[in-house]
Amino acid sequence: MERQSEEISRDSVNGRQLGYIIINTLIGSGVYVLPGLLAKGAGHDGWLLTLVITVIPIIYTLLICAFLKRAQMSFADAMKDMMGKAGWVARAFYALMLTVFCVVALKTMSELIGTNMLPRTPNIIIEVIIMLCVLYAASKGMKVIGRINIVLFICFICLALAFLLSIDKADFRNILPIADFEGWTNPIYAILAAMSFFVGLEVLYTFYPSVTNKTRGRNYAVIGVLASGVGFAVINFACVIVFGEYMLSDIGYSSMLLLRSSTNGLFIRLFLTLLFFNLMLIKPLINCGFAASSTILELAPPLKKKPWITLVVWGLAVVITASLLPPADELEILYLVLLVFGALYGLILPIMGLIKYRSAKKKIRASAKSGTLWAEGKK
Repeated sequence: MERQSEEISRDSVNGRQLGYIIINTLIGSGVYVLPGLLAKGAGHDGWLLTLVITVIPIIYTLLICAFLKRAQMSFADAMKDMMGKAGWVARAFYALMLTVFCVVALKTMSELIGTNMLPRTPNIIIEVIIMLCVLYAASKGMKVIGRINIVLFICFICLALAFLLSIDKADFRNILPIADFEGWTNPIYAILAAMSFFVGLEVLYTFYPSVTNKTRGRNYAVIGVLASGVGFAVINFACVIVFGEYMLSDIGYSSMLLLRSSTNGLFIRLFLTLLFFNLMLIKPLINCGFAASSTILELAPPLKKKPWITLVVWGLAVVITASLLPPADELEILYLVLLVFGALYGLILPIMGLIKYRSAKKKIRASAKSGTLWAEGKK
């Protein structure tokens, strides 16, 4: 009955869909550049570092889920209850940071498509087309987005199998010696680079409260984060054994080059490249775009009367901002800002919430106990 009730709710997702949402949000445009960035800082051990770093977003996930489960209310209501009027600021900052994430992702995507597939097409045209797809999906609501993520995940699994075709070009000597810490030329840079690609996990604040079975939702969310970390590690591992750390550090979009070299047929290569672009580019934008736009609608209730206008204005703002930004490889400062955002909303805010609602629970128990004792004394 509990599982059935999850499926019936119109504006909700079930636990399994939440896991797919997390995977599709995290494994996005980062797979293009992550292997090269890790090679610059951690050498051929980037895949190992990714596995270790995955522990941190798992902790974030457990804290966020524990906070929202104990609060027993939506993120918006929890912020109002915790901070009063200041809760509006916390929610506005949440929407702003997700919008910044969408801007950076859209900028990266338009440059990738423009450079590799549509060199004569202006980037802003590419950005508008991508944003129209995102706005259409976001307008359909949470339940439809949950179903979309299932389809996207199945397609991603099929695509991931294509990487196995590059195994004949592998040289496993490229990963030796394992855990060679002396070869880590810039470990801090590598750690920050690995952590930056887990940004987007904060969509849990939007999707998790709608899950009926909170324990099931938390478990699938953790599995989603773990699967994303393993996915990053496997893709990085494949790039290292094929290209080697020195060549990898000079390749901008190594995973895409790896996919292209994994097949011989022109049609198959073209099909996989198109699928790769479409999946990696649009997945995180749909989920983060929905979370950001729905939060904006909650912040200004009058806008709910015309949600389409709000969505279009938000989409235009993202496209215009992305078109005005410098090239994606010069946006390190925005990645640092997003890392701070991840720490604030993944660690500090949930801990504050857990303390708040734990003390509230104790007060309720104490008042109930004193009421019982008073009643017994009266008798």
